[in-house]
This record gives sequence, C-alpha cells and structure tokens, in this order.
Amino acid sequence: MNSAKTIMVDARELEAPHPLLKVSKALMSVDEKTNIKFIHRMHPCRLFDILNQKGLSYEEIQNSEGVIVYIWHPKGKKPECEA
Repeated sequence: MNSAKTIMVDARELEAPHPLLKVSKALMSVDEKTNIKFIHRMHPCRLFDILNQKGLSYEEIQNSEGVIVYIWHPKGKKPECEA
C-alpha cells in the first residue's frame, strides 16, 4: 500500500501576501498521492476560494499551533487530520 506524501507549509511567521504565495506554489504538487498541511496563525479566507476553484478538498482545524488546513486531491485519500 502506497502512503501519501505530505508537503508541510508553515506560514505562521510570514506577513501577507507571502503565506498565500507559498501555499499557492505548493498547490501545484497536489495530486492523488500528495497532500498539503498548511499552518497559519489566522484563518486564510482567500485560500478557500482558490481551493474551491481548483476543485481540491480541504479541512480546517484550529489548535495550539494556529490554524491548520489539510488539502488533498478529491481522488486521493483524505490525510489524517490531527486536532
């Protein structure tokens, strides 16, 4: 069984527009076997429009790390989303 590769994008220390630019670049790598764990210090509202336009699946979780958005290809396996 092949496991998915996770690209970690930690943008907690970046100022706008760099978090969106950094995750947008990583989105080019999302496929059925590659997903993204995006960490930000606040709700990345503009990101969700991009994800919806690209038809990507996502889940947002808030915890002590900040806001975590798991992003995956709809034909891929949903990553384990840690709370």
